[in-house]
Amino acid sequence: MYSSQDKMTSNFNTFWPMLKILQILGLFPIKKSSEDSCGFEAMPTGKYLFLTLTVQLLSFACFVASFAYIMVKHNLDLLDLLHIMFALKGSTLDDIIYFGIIIIASLSSLGISIGVFPLKGKMIELMRVFDN
Repeated sequence: MYSSQDKMTSNFNTFWPMLKILQILGLFPIKKSSEDSCGFEAMPTGKYLFLTLTVQLLSFACFVASFAYIMVKHNLDLLDLLHIMFALKGSTLDDIIYFGIIIIASLSSLGISIGVFPLKGKMIELMRVFDN
């Protein structure tokens, strides 16, 4: 019937589009490999960090560019825009807390992406176990 290598390759090809999206987003530090028996290989540290930081910076740039466009088009300053878009009607302290939450959420997202990286060796070992 099918050997274990054929079955693993078939499963890999089935899920590869989803895994490739996760890889591009910096959440899956593994890439295809024809050299390894399980069909996977750990992504180099520099490449993974570059990919993760690039995606984070591009998303932040799109966020800032969309805010800048709206601010210019409607002649608003940043606090007026935030008050309108997010219904902030509180004090200056509420604005500071809101900005703090945005910064913490952004740093947490980056931290999670980088925290996934040490698991790449464990993922490869697990895939080798299932391959055998």
